[in-house]
This record gives sequence, C-alpha cells and structure tokens, in this order.
Amino acid sequence: MTAHLPVVWILTKGADDMDTVIVGVYASKLDARADFEDAAGVHAGRLTHQWQDPDGEIGCRADLDYIALAPHRVQGQAPRELEAGR
Repeated sequence: MTAHLPVVWILTKGADDMDTVIVGVYASKLDARADFEDAAGVHAGRLTHQWQDPDGEIGCRADLDYIALAPHRVQGQAPRELEAGR
C-alpha cells in the first residue's frame, strides 16, 4: 500500500529582479486565505495579472511583483500512521 503524503500550501512573494521569499506554510488553502489576501492587497491598485492553475495554485502580479500560493506534497518518510492507512 502506497501512503499519500500530505499537502502543504506555501505562500510566496517576490519580484522579478529579487529573490522569492516564503511568507508562510499552511495546512490548507483555507488556512492561508487571510495572509494571501493581505499580501495581495498591498498591490490591489496596480494588479496586471491574476491566475489559478489546475493544481489549485493561485497568484497575482503587479508589474514585477508577484504573490503566489501553491500546493506542495510533503517530501520524506511518511509517518507510520499514514503508511498503515490510518
């Protein structure tokens, strides 16, 4: 039996001419909502692009600045409870 590792949601922000910064890591997309809205709200008056990918990733751009919330599977050894199907 193959264990399904959990998914976490990673909120990032950055600019095309700067490094990406991890703002937070969340157990669910819903848990990240308020922080995503706060981060995106800073750029609300100048948004140039918004997206939602089939995997659930959402994001927005304001010229060179961007905010993204993307799902990532947890990597590594699955806890025994997951391996046992619990």
